[in-house]
Amino acid sequence: MHPTLRIPAAFALLLALVLLAAAPPREPLDYLDYHRAYAEVEAQIVAEDFAPAEARLDQLLEQYDVKFAKDLVVAAQLCVLNKHPEKALQYLGRALEKGVRVETLHNIPLLHTRLTPADWQQLREQESEARKRYFSRIDTALFREFHRRFQEEQDNKGQERYRDIVNANYQRIKSLLEQGRFPGEALIGLDDHRYAASASDGTLSNSKVIATLQHYDYPLGETGEAPWLDAIHQGLLHPREYAVIYNFEKSRVSVLYRHSKKSWPALPDRWFNFPFAPQSEQLDRVNADRYALGICSFETDRKKDAVEKKYGMRVDFNY
Repeated sequence: MHPTLRIPAAFALLLALVLLAAAPPREPLDYLDYHRAYAEVEAQIVAEDFAPAEARLDQLLEQYDVKFAKDLVVAAQLCVLNKHPEKALQYLGRALEKGVRVETLHNIPLLHTRLTPADWQQLREQESEARKRYFSRIDTALFREFHRRFQEEQDNKGQERYRDIVNANYQRIKSLLEQGRFPGEALIGLDDHRYAASASDGTLSNSKVIATLQHYDYPLGETGEAPWLDAIHQGLLHPREYAVIYNFEKSRVSVLYRHSKKSWPALPDRWFNFPFAPQSEQLDRVNADRYALGICSFETDRKKDAVEKKYGMRVDFNY
């Protein structure tokens, strides 16, 4: 028998690095696929199929870098319903590192009643260190800047300066969008009332940016839809956030449209049956438009409220 060949550790490491460098680069994951799969999870939730919903969401959160903190909170609630408390605490610990506060979690009835005092104590002890990791991950300068911009915008609603402030805020958002750095939750974190009095921690949202995009006249028309849709694919913009922006522009909801003299090509017709826009009775068309952007069906949305009330869950938060 030939003696077993032994490869020196240093050579083995060098060989591994060479093979890794020679491997073709991986295609970046497409978050539109993520959102379409997440919509399936939502359908399972409203059908009260909590075990398969937990298993599917586990797969998604393992496969993708989590961009939206609320998804971790939903996963934790599924774990609680399926009697997996330790796993729920792991998801909640990750949610704290994404900017969620213990106070927000405590206000969710399902978590408030099912977690033990010891569980809550554990989460409170984790919060300080989790906040440090959260702020090390996001762009803190942009985080503070957009909170300041948001508060100035809110303070001047109905005032003469409002249009100029919204315009300046939009141009700042647009400049980052054009750099491929849309200031979504993944880049600048969640709303935080400690940095802007009008912001809310409990919605787990990014209203400090989305509010400007709702009220600026023709935010999508000015650039075309392409960069915004690209931001969805990258996980920087949530499809529901996009749908809200689209509806505000398509229906010209903001007062800033009243005296607008801009002229842009009309946006393509999309039906979401979201508030602040005309509703369609052609649900096949509505659901096709929703699916195209990774939004759950209209029927699933309609059932969420009943499931939330029955189990004390939070599923949608602000979007």
